[in-house]
Amino acid sequence: MVSLEEKQSFIEACRDDPVFFVEKMLIAESGKNYKLEPHQKEFLRCDDSYRMLFWARRLSKSTTTRFDMLHKALFIPNLKCLAILPSWSQATDYGGEIQDTIGRSPLIDQMFQKSNVTTMILQNNSRINLASAGKEGISQLGRGARYMVYDEAQQISDQSFGFTIPILRGVPGKKWRTYSGTPLGKIGTFWEVYQDARKIIEKAKIREVNAELPSGEQVIVFQRQTAYLDEYGEIIESGTNRLTIEELRADRKRMGETTFLREYCLQWLDTIGEVFPKELVESITLTESHPKFSSTQECVVGVDLGKNRNNSVVTVGERQKGDKIRIIFIKSFPLGTAYDIVVDYCLRELPRKYPNIRKMMVDQGGVGEAVIDSMNRAQKFKIDGFNFGNAEKKKSLVEASVWDMERGKVEIIANQRLINELLEYKREISEKSHKFLYGKASGGSDDYVDSLMLCLLAERGTLGNLGKMSVVSTGAKVLDGFSQRFGRKRGRGIL
Repeated sequence: MVSLEEKQSFIEACRDDPVFFVEKMLIAESGKNYKLEPHQKEFLRCDDSYRMLFWARRLSKSTTTRFDMLHKALFIPNLKCLAILPSWSQATDYGGEIQDTIGRSPLIDQMFQKSNVTTMILQNNSRINLASAGKEGISQLGRGARYMVYDEAQQISDQSFGFTIPILRGVPGKKWRTYSGTPLGKIGTFWEVYQDARKIIEKAKIREVNAELPSGEQVIVFQRQTAYLDEYGEIIESGTNRLTIEELRADRKRMGETTFLREYCLQWLDTIGEVFPKELVESITLTESHPKFSSTQECVVGVDLGKNRNNSVVTVGERQKGDKIRIIFIKSFPLGTAYDIVVDYCLRELPRKYPNIRKMMVDQGGVGEAVIDSMNRAQKFKIDGFNFGNAEKKKSLVEASVWDMERGKVEIIANQRLINELLEYKREISEKSHKFLYGKASGGSDDYVDSLMLCLLAERGTLGNLGKMSVVSTGAKVLDGFSQRFGRKRGRGIL
């Protein structure tokens, strides 16, 4: 039987050492006590007021900040804690994870009066609130808090930081603010806080920086990579005992080089940068190649529908052995070409030359949705749409296209217009939202690139999905209906 003195000693040990608290009082999903890694212990045992958790992916940043907040809320009466995340879905997920931990851990479950995903009230009158940084954080004004954590801080806008950072000011007692995130671009509050750090702790090494600046709210940065590389770019060490070097190499293949270096190796991106490096474009371009005006091989097609100031472009890819795709033909329509002429070409002319089309991806923006609806009445090969107006989907499309190229899955004919557009295609990070924006350089165009990416997307969606191909027999009826809908005569396309 445990004596009162032993109970008191246990509680005091949990109060005095957050690592002891986590490993003895909190239960993991496995049903066993948590076992912390050294980098987690190092952070939890630092009680400095201003800290940055600058860890790469898979190192349990969010989990560790939840442990830190729980420990302080449980052992400091009347403490108001506030966690701010970029969106409400992220905030409720974060709060839900805290609730799950509480529910699994009977030693602390009884210490809560109220618990839901956004508000938790403890018996000692401490509170934990979850909030979104949306609407520039205005909803958080007047809340008051002594403990704040910004999770996924690189995704939070400067306006939100501007409204919420003053929350700690004027509140009596010791205060804590933690920024937790991975790098994005060299822009915004998260980057500035990192740049002005007082010291950086990485793998037990401490670097004093910015000693000449007034101390103020300079943070201590806890920095750790998921993967460490040698001078040749090879993975030589894992930053966590939960991932092997082989698993890191597999993740690198799936993620693509740019994303891997940012998310796993903490490399900051330039605010504006190239997407398709010259070396990559050269590596996928066939030196001696000519368009193939016909092919009986399995093919996929990407169709970018031009607006008044853009060309409509059709790209045909031919499937090769080993799931490779070779871009064999590209057609650009003159500016102002009516949509029904493009549809006529895609449903009548194109299948005659490439009878084994497996899938066609069409730009869904603007009138594109109506075009796709009309085209799909043929029901002979799959026609899907893609909306370039959705920033997150476009980001995924671009990164997947780059990764296909990096893996040697793509070959393209030597089309100078396409090559120029690839080289000029840019990635920009929005100063306001800190989101990725992809597209043409100022004054340039991206019609050929968009058509290419749609073609590659069509290829990724065709594996194991072979069906009947030819639409020539039904194309005329579809086109007649389309022309009537838009009030134009059906035109003829020329290969």
